[in-house]
Amino acid sequence: MNVVILAAGQGRRLSPYTDACPKCLLPLGESTFIQFQIALLRRMRLDSIAVITGFRAERVREVCGESVVYFHNAEYDTTNSLHSFMQAGDFARGGCLVLNSDVVLHPDLLEVLLNFSRPNALLVDFESALGEEEMKVVCDADGRVRRISKDIPPREAHGENLGVIRMGAEAAQAVLEEARAAAAAGARNLWVPQGVARTLDRVPFHAVAINGRPWIEVDNLYDLERARGEIYPLCRLDGLRNNERQDRKRNAV
Repeated sequence: MNVVILAAGQGRRLSPYTDACPKCLLPLGESTFIQFQIALLRRMRLDSIAVITGFRAERVREVCGESVVYFHNAEYDTTNSLHSFMQAGDFARGGCLVLNSDVVLHPDLLEVLLNFSRPNALLVDFESALGEEEMKVVCDADGRVRRISKDIPPREAHGENLGVIRMGAEAAQAVLEEARAAAAAGARNLWVPQGVARTLDRVPFHAVAINGRPWIEVDNLYDLERARGEIYPLCRLDGLRNNERQDRKRNAV
């Protein structure tokens, strides 16, 4: 499966750290956000990775190197993630996994999403404390997503999307069509979930519960502190490998 990492934004709410540094390159322990995601994807044997650049694109290329492909959103300063996703075009249209580059998540969550039986799915935290800022989701009893928007009143929502979405070919093509239509109409400041929302009447998406596994999407300085001090230590790959070795030793005794 192809993977699209949305990394065009600057992240102004994280100023002064992002005044000259893209949000995706902020330090996260011994790594950066995007390097952690790429290492996580490689661990899952997902090697066909595209990074959508924007702010300080040359720095992102220097850090990520030639092991990924690049698409550029030259209008990153006045557009949003749906417009960035549109830049992936043919790379994404056959089906893809889409990640916001500011998400830190436990590796098991990707495995659960990729092994889900339906082609179109998104990770949802059904225990999240919902407010105005969260990308909220409303689902049927069978888990089919009926609404996804930040504008859903928290009391009506069932959970929060993590900013990680899996699309089969039909869904990817439908979302790309919505992105192109929005751009043509001048509606360029939309998120990818808004593109998904515009397809829900004809393309089924299902929610995949995270069941308490750690994750965070970093929007502000409080999130950044929590990501570094609390969430990343639970998700870092070297720590997971150490735990796996300890489990094997215990099982061998």
